[in-house]
Amino acid sequence: MKYLHSKPIILYAHLKSYLLCLLCMCFSFQSALSQSHNWERTSPGGGGWFSCIGASKSGIILAGSDLSGTYRSKDDGASWDVIGASRGVKSTHVSGIGFHRVDGNIMFIASGGIHKTIDGGDSWYKTIDTKGYVSDIEFGTKNPAVGYASSHLGNWRSQNAEIYKTTDTGETWTKVQSNLPETRILKVIVDINNSNTVYLITGRGRPSCSVADVYKSTNGGTVWTNITDNNDFEGFTEVADFAVDPNNSNTMYLTTVKADCDNRFWRDGLESKLYKSTNGGNTWSKIQNQGGIIRINPNNSNITLLELHVAKDWNSRAGVRLSTNGGNSFTKISDFSKWETTFRGDMPYGGTSDGYCRNMGEDLSNPSNFYTFSAQFVGRTTDGGRNFEILHGNKVGANGWRSTGVDNLVNMDMVISPKNPNLIYLALADMGVWRSLDKGESWENCNSDDKKYGWGNRSGGQFHSILADPDRENVVWATTKRGYVLKNTKMGENTSWVDINGGTIPAVKSAVHGLSIDRTSPKSKRTLYVVSEGSVYRSINDGDDWKKVLDKKFCSFTAVDQFNGDIVYAGGGKVKAYGNLLTKVIVGKN
Repeated sequence: MKYLHSKPIILYAHLKSYLLCLLCMCFSFQSALSQSHNWERTSPGGGGWFSCIGASKSGIILAGSDLSGTYRSKDDGASWDVIGASRGVKSTHVSGIGFHRVDGNIMFIASGGIHKTIDGGDSWYKTIDTKGYVSDIEFGTKNPAVGYASSHLGNWRSQNAEIYKTTDTGETWTKVQSNLPETRILKVIVDINNSNTVYLITGRGRPSCSVADVYKSTNGGTVWTNITDNNDFEGFTEVADFAVDPNNSNTMYLTTVKADCDNRFWRDGLESKLYKSTNGGNTWSKIQNQGGIIRINPNNSNITLLELHVAKDWNSRAGVRLSTNGGNSFTKISDFSKWETTFRGDMPYGGTSDGYCRNMGEDLSNPSNFYTFSAQFVGRTTDGGRNFEILHGNKVGANGWRSTGVDNLVNMDMVISPKNPNLIYLALADMGVWRSLDKGESWENCNSDDKKYGWGNRSGGQFHSILADPDRENVVWATTKRGYVLKNTKMGENTSWVDINGGTIPAVKSAVHGLSIDRTSPKSKRTLYVVSEGSVYRSINDGDDWKKVLDKKFCSFTAVDQFNGDIVYAGGGKVKAYGNLLTKVIVGKN
């Protein structure tokens, strides 16, 4: 009887142990699910490109980008976060920003319509979808509820100009203009003393280009008059920038240049002119043969000219000039000798193609501050233009950089050296090749000075893939959009890149990508694979010579079995004219 009774006791004990084990497993699984993973942002900072920048009345800085939304700093540029979908702005292409001129927590973003925040950028909501491309948003001062937005019906190339107006601090918007021609609006200026008087600067912005003029409305944006088309400006017919004196609305200034929409860089030559009007733009008088971006100090009407066109040390016209007597004379207060440089030893202040007049952003919280940006970087002055600092990254050691949170990068490829886990390489669009020698704590520029590989002057270029040798710590390969396969035997050092495609991979200008390696191949004669124009190429001698091994299969990547080098994979896709996506994966022997 004892034996008969002991069996269920034993089974119960087993069941209890099983349930306890199951409970522990569930608890462990739940703990794994709830465990937080700590991610730390790391990159050199910057990237392309930026479209606008400025700071609110409370000092909150916004910088708009074309790829990753709006960057925000609430600590004077020391660190940045990103305004995106989690905060209410789903579109990542930012074409303009705006600031309420009294309440520093009210700001606006042009991105798939107009978005508004009332809490300093923590949350945003869309107030209007204009069905167009909004380029600028500006508000008045004496009547701060009144604001204007310039839009272009259609896409980002459109010149179907529209003006929207709000009288309730951006909660609702109404289209108001009646007689604007087809043109590209770059910037809106609201008269600080009369919100019914508004100005527009037109010209070249992104791929759209129109005649560069100034338009004026005195009835709240309904009817517009071109106030510059009847003046030849000594042959410098295109308006570069325009500003109204906040202390006297009849006094205004504009700079003019020679420019042509057929010119890739729009502007011709280095020369420019500065003109002044004391009668609201009815007539203009030249006051000097030097132009730039115009800033007028609201405290004392001092005029600052910031010339960023060809921002190089050798260009004597570039730099900052100041007038304290209404433009009668100017003193050059700064060239580039005291401006903080970027990783390539160059200035990050050259502007972009979003419009020359947009390349300086004001700081409503401090008249001594203003902001600049280039295609890849953001910068600032805090002393009226005498010195400039960069805001997208901090210097680390002799050659390293670490992002402050402005990371507008497009990472095409990344590889950790199998031989040295501290060594990491990045292949970036626009920014080229970078390396970290300390597991991502800082990043060094590896770009060549040679323009045929990228942008030249160590400024980057389009790199598509990168590969580190599994046994030789010093060897790395990279491929470019321009059709080069490059080899480096000094851990990516910028002067050590060598072109190894030898003309055997088709026409240089055709992108090369999809680098892979046979880890079982001889260390001194690696077998490598790349893709160009959909075909796969192989080298059996470290990349010195290449042979096509798979023809026109619309591939974009390759991979080699880590344990059996005879097994190689290639894949990709072709988009046909009617829009179907065809993907093929091929498995074969080498």
